[in-house]
Amino acid sequence: MTNSTQVANFDSPMGKPLPAYEDTIKATSGNPNDMLFLNITQNEVVYQHYIIIHGQVLEAKGKDDKIVVHHPKLPSLEYPAIDGYFKAVVELASGINELTFEYKQGATVISQSMLTINRGTFTDKPPLKLAILLAKDSPETFDAPPEAQGPGLNDLEAAVNKMRCCAYLWQAYMAEMMYRNGLA
Repeated sequence: MTNSTQVANFDSPMGKPLPAYEDTIKATSGNPNDMLFLNITQNEVVYQHYIIIHGQVLEAKGKDDKIVVHHPKLPSLEYPAIDGYFKAVVELASGINELTFEYKQGATVISQSMLTINRGTFTDKPPLKLAILLAKDSPETFDAPPEAQGPGLNDLEAAVNKMRCCAYLWQAYMAEMMYRNGLA
């Protein structure tokens, strides 16, 4: 098990190079089980609530591997990894986030790495406001299957929570696309 953090230049699993990763640092470590973060660097400052992190463990070749992300303030998350490549959507708390990534083959951890990300905040810009419009005679519910109906499931509060989560994921996706196209 290794504990190093690298950033690498790589080709995507589809065979085409990903343009955003062309300027990243080539891996210099000789250990094939080092974990490489492909779209973020150590101590990077980001401004979104969620972030999509791409990574790779060079010598991992399993189809049933997984990446586990541990956050000191939030629950651990687990994502599939294929042939050493992984993507993880990670929630960030305000300030410094010290994340631990474990690459597992079965129950065995073959690579572990720490990544520190600083989630900054814009104090001079107001947050984006999203609105949900309701008709005057609305029951303040939305359509849902019978087993998903009731308070907290298909009411106005649930709609607001779903909209908020969707906005955070849009923001993470847009940040990733901007990064890949050289705009961030």
